[in-house]
Amino acid sequence: MFLLLSSLGGLNLTTGVFILLVICVFAVCFFEFINGFHDTANAVATVIYTKSLTPTRAVVLSGVLNFLGVIFGGLGVAMGILKLIPLTELMYAPLGENIAFLLAVLISAILWNLGTWYFGIPASSSHTLIGALIGASMVFAEVSHEQLQKVYEVFMFLLITPVFGFFVAWFLLIIMRYTIKSKTLYEAAEDKEAPPLGIRLLTIFGSMGISYTHGSNDGQKGVGLLMVVLIAFLPTYFALNPDTFDAIKAEATLVKMERVLKATESEGPLKDNVAKLNKEIVVTRTLLAEIPENIKLPVDQQPKNLILDTRKQLRNQLPTEIKKALAHPDAKKVWNDDQRSVLKSASKEMLSYTDFAPTWTIILISLCLGIGTMIGWKRVVQTIGEKIGKTALDYSQGFVSQVVSAGTIFASTYFKLPVSTTHIVSSSIMGTMFAKGGKGNVQKKTIRNILMAWILTLPVSIGLSAGLYVLLRLIFV
Repeated sequence: MFLLLSSLGGLNLTTGVFILLVICVFAVCFFEFINGFHDTANAVATVIYTKSLTPTRAVVLSGVLNFLGVIFGGLGVAMGILKLIPLTELMYAPLGENIAFLLAVLISAILWNLGTWYFGIPASSSHTLIGALIGASMVFAEVSHEQLQKVYEVFMFLLITPVFGFFVAWFLLIIMRYTIKSKTLYEAAEDKEAPPLGIRLLTIFGSMGISYTHGSNDGQKGVGLLMVVLIAFLPTYFALNPDTFDAIKAEATLVKMERVLKATESEGPLKDNVAKLNKEIVVTRTLLAEIPENIKLPVDQQPKNLILDTRKQLRNQLPTEIKKALAHPDAKKVWNDDQRSVLKSASKEMLSYTDFAPTWTIILISLCLGIGTMIGWKRVVQTIGEKIGKTALDYSQGFVSQVVSAGTIFASTYFKLPVSTTHIVSSSIMGTMFAKGGKGNVQKKTIRNILMAWILTLPVSIGLSAGLYVLLRLIFV
């Protein structure tokens, strides 16, 4: 919280607005704290259960790697979270509506996460957050085509990745049992004994992989959620990156684009795309000419509409038209590699001015994840280790499930899509249980509870968030 105060202390916010901002940021931190119960606990479940590391060492190592995962994992997933909501409408909306929106999302996500954690059910924080964002968004504003497309992509990955984890883990363990003849590898952990060094290292490296990839995916969701809060309260301050935005450089990029467009045949197949791009360039240039040299101004001195219109142009209008032009079937015939590269670089540069997160937000979210893991890991670890299968989790199962989970999460982060660490880890372990003893080797009650949480989380969080927004809007608007 000190990071927030030091970062925003010079913005001249009124006392009431600043208190509400701190409350919402605290709620995001609490959500990530609970996320540590649910998701980061999955990263340390097998390494603790197999006694490869003590709980203290395991969660500290996991916390460090989660932090590094967020730091080096980029912001693709975080920005993907922002695409799930009507961000442009949120930035232009009155503060009261934004507060109602934020509290509806945060309260519904926290309530469902706490409830499932209390009963030791490995429910998905990702499902919960995404459902809450969609629920409030549906009531807040009309759902755009971009939102629908992003929701579809996210839902497909949320559905496919656990199934993928199950079958790949099942297949790998069968291969391992046929190729690696080590009796110790297939034994369950003794009550008071750590496994042999080689097995310990395999399990520890597997846990490290999940922790790092978890930070690069789930940690980014928290960063994205925190950015929603900051943008809702301070849209002009967080509309453009104050550290990298350069109107002069952006103008020079527009000039490069114009050269490509002027070299394009006026009556060719891309004439409509070129006309639209030229129109967007004119609008963008007009806005850039009016932007103050120092955009990091106190709230009462910020030209709000100008900054928001500039962001909309740089984030939505210009990149969208560039994307449409490059996707045209004749684009490669009309433009050579260098010309297409100019347009791609222009789009990337414009997005770099709008898609960002301050370093302190990443640090804050990482700390909340780590602390949550250290305090609430035990319930979920017991479910993962003891209640999915009828036989105790052995070393080979722990290693295979970790490798499959880490690889799946890494691939999802590469495609900039949020996924559920909980469901991937649970389904991977379930796959190893099937490989070890068939369908009779799973505890049906636990699997039923996990599936019920999987099925119910999205509709419950959507409905709860939408209902809360309607109620809170009566209070704040």
